[in-house]
Amino acid sequence: QLAASEEGVNSRHAASVSYLEPLRKDPRWEKVARYFEDCNRYFEQVTPPRTVLILPTGYRKETPIPAVLYLHGYASNPDDFVNPAAQAHADKLNVALIGSSATLAKGPRSFVWARDHDADLKRIRAALAEVADRVTIAKGQIVTLGFSQGAQVGLEIAVRFPEEFAGSILLSAGSQSNLDKVEPSPLLAHRGFVLSVNALERPGTVKLTADDAQWLQGAKAKVIHKEYPGVAGHTFPADFDERFPEWVKFVLDAGKP
Repeated sequence: QLAASEEGVNSRHAASVSYLEPLRKDPRWEKVARYFEDCNRYFEQVTPPRTVLILPTGYRKETPIPAVLYLHGYASNPDDFVNPAAQAHADKLNVALIGSSATLAKGPRSFVWARDHDADLKRIRAALAEVADRVTIAKGQIVTLGFSQGAQVGLEIAVRFPEEFAGSILLSAGSQSNLDKVEPSPLLAHRGFVLSVNALERPGTVKLTADDAQWLQGAKAKVIHKEYPGVAGHTFPADFDERFPEWVKFVLDAGKP
């Protein structure tokens, strides 16, 4: 109950995830489950979406620059990457860093993606519109950077709208793939995608990453698929700070003649 009211608990997740099975057998569970649903409805109504922006030091709005749009993982928020510590990335790459909270609020600082492309795209476009008074994004120069659930959301959006997005960087992609419903655009041959996963994390995550890479290669996109051997954590890569500038450059260069 404390988790649901102070941090946020997804009632659907709690009703199905295997590690809560012992609690679901407790006779008190039905009452707690209803409380989860009440909290979810409350936070969806009262928690405002959150959009965070970091600009290169000295940036002036009249100058078009690329943007990296960060889509966070399940039950998190955009501040876990787009925060003051990321200023060095914005300065080094001369890019805008934009963090968008996910579509559905589950707590005061906890958001999840809807896994509905129309709803998630609407939220992403709203975030971009929110920062339009402070940054001019170069046409077609948006790179989605996603972790876990947000990684798959960013990929699904980028392959559907390649005229708007330069490509994606996926870190340990989670959720479900709907790429089988996408007819690849010829523009994907000029789009870049980086897929990173720790080789010993959940098998479903490793497989989803490999399946995504295979689909992109079939669509003739430019792809980097990197597995980190011997690493089990569901986390950003240990060398992310070093690789991130390389990966952004790879994605942006894929669209150049």
